[in-house]
Amino acid sequence: MLLGEELLIWMMVYTGVLHGLNPASGWLLGVYRGLISRSSKTLLLSILLLSAGHSLSSLSALSFSVAALPLREGTIALSSASALFFGIYRLLRPSHPYMGLRREGLELILVGMILGAMHGAFFTLAPLISAWCTRFHNVAESLTQGLMLIGIHALSTLAAMMILALIVYFVLGLGSLKKLWVNYNLVQSLNLIVIAAYILLTTYFK
Repeated sequence: MLLGEELLIWMMVYTGVLHGLNPASGWLLGVYRGLISRSSKTLLLSILLLSAGHSLSSLSALSFSVAALPLREGTIALSSASALFFGIYRLLRPSHPYMGLRREGLELILVGMILGAMHGAFFTLAPLISAWCTRFHNVAESLTQGLMLIGIHALSTLAAMMILALIVYFVLGLGSLKKLWVNYNLVQSLNLIVIAAYILLTTYFK
């Protein structure tokens, strides 16, 4: 399979940044909370809690990969096919329920988990983690490797969310989003399809 460790790490960073840049993943909610309270500390805390929720959502991909370890390449096929169909589904139905702005404290972690799930944290990461973890026969080693990948993805997501939120809060302002808006749902859907197709092709058509 053409998925070496270096490429895998860069893909985890890439998907983390892509998730973080998406306003619907939570950073825009952090900006709103910061503006309403007129406190940059509120913004920072909100982003940290939302990012923590996203990371918890990502752990579902690791749980699946480790639990399905005995299936070996069947795990890769199942996770990649699921990601492919989810990407197509998101292309056809890009909207999701409104989560509301009035969330406090630990509620933001739950919001982050839900947003992460709705935007494909599991479907994005499961094929990548499965493709890597199936190389190890030891469950403990697979779990350790998977946690490392989740950590890389989580830090990339947090960095992207934090940097963009701070730029909008202190420099650009919310009005700039009308001019600079990007359809991240479309980008993420296409990203899911490309990653899933790549893993399937490189696994079964060597």
